[in-house]
Amino acid sequence: MDKILSQDEVDALLSAVDRGEIPEAPPEPTARGRNVIRYNFRKPNRVSKDQIKMLQSVHETFARLYTSSLTTLLRGLAEVEFRGVEQLSYGEFVMALASPTCLAVFNMEPLKGGAVLDINAHVLFVMIDRLLGGSGLLPVRVRELTEVEKVLVDRVAVRAMVDLRQAWHHVGSFGFRVDRVETNPQFVQLTAPNEVVIVVSFDVKVGTVSGPMTLAFPHILLEPVMPKLSTHRWLAASPRTPSPEEGAGLSRNLARVGVTVRGVLAEIPLTVRDVLRMKPGDILTAERPVDTPAIVELEGVPRFTARPGIVNHHTALQVISRIPKGETGRDATHIAGNGRVHAG
Repeated sequence: MDKILSQDEVDALLSAVDRGEIPEAPPEPTARGRNVIRYNFRKPNRVSKDQIKMLQSVHETFARLYTSSLTTLLRGLAEVEFRGVEQLSYGEFVMALASPTCLAVFNMEPLKGGAVLDINAHVLFVMIDRLLGGSGLLPVRVRELTEVEKVLVDRVAVRAMVDLRQAWHHVGSFGFRVDRVETNPQFVQLTAPNEVVIVVSFDVKVGTVSGPMTLAFPHILLEPVMPKLSTHRWLAASPRTPSPEEGAGLSRNLARVGVTVRGVLAEIPLTVRDVLRMKPGDILTAERPVDTPAIVELEGVPRFTARPGIVNHHTALQVISRIPKGETGRDATHIAGNGRVHAG
């Protein structure tokens, strides 16, 4: 039997505790002598820090590539800035989406499954306005997308797929292809609500409007290639100098790439009311002299000034100068009109 303490012994123990000679409670032993680490089963860390760093490097490259692509596609300044990579449950990701939203579902062949690209609605409507020939400066009213607008969103997403493929080429060769565009997140069931998704966040700015853009990859989709996302693997793969045969083949392939060339004789600002009132026989007056050079655009970027004419009964443009990098077509025609032409 345990010894029963007398009143004097109890008083002595209490006095010792008050003086600090005896701790109030002994430290709790750890399980089997090991330290206990907290683990949240609802937000498990399925991706290592090393793999997170590699994903950051991949998508920082994507942000730089997509900035250039959007600037060309929208014919105006666009910026894509990488923000970070985090792990969430798919349910949390869906709940964080704004309403209404627009999700471009895409595949990474040969991997099984799908991922999504989400662009902020305010930024997306500015992009649509620019693609339709607008200035992108009108106030944005967020609403459901029309069928025509969904087609334009598909064009924006396809450009992203091209740049994603290039950014991921160190990891492997994947066929990034847009599957469909959805406006209701409930119709996009990539994985179970409690499964982990890798969310890559960006800030997108088009003109004066900015907003978030997100890529979400289910962990089950990237699981087969996770071992390749290793710093040691990437450092071991030292850059290789291409052989002369490979360089010549690359030059031949680049020479066969198609380029869209467009000659702009004049730009005439019109309102919708003016267009609706137009009829056969109307004359549109351009606010520029007749002898002002035309602008030659390569993939939407002004590159040359030219003189229009006829060669062998065909309309033609004779290149007369090169537009320096960073100048617009308006700057070039103004300089040419003042007699100062930059020679190519």
